[in-house]
Amino acid sequence: MQQLLFNSEASVPPIADQLGFGCSMTNVEALAWLLQVDGRLYQTKSKSTKPDAWVAVVKVPGAGAQKGKLIVALGESAEEATTVAEEQWQTLWEDLSKLH
Repeated sequence: MQQLLFNSEASVPPIADQLGFGCSMTNVEALAWLLQVDGRLYQTKSKSTKPDAWVAVVKVPGAGAQKGKLIVALGESAEEATTVAEEQWQTLWEDLSKLH
């Protein structure tokens, strides 16, 4: 699996609006969001004729007694994997906000 590293000094605009569930991110939005949450993006390299898979990995910090969680999202593209991770991130944050 190959990790894709991003230059945190790159000029990538932040995501201005929250994406709705099921909406796909653009490449720039995906990279910007991963940078904002200190996420990682990996691509599998297979020798078969199957398409490579993309994996977005993001840690959600804990709050109070709640432990942090690790999100591992798969997709056929970098944008799809990141969109799935972002949707899970939003769900976890909504749950955490209900506790406060």
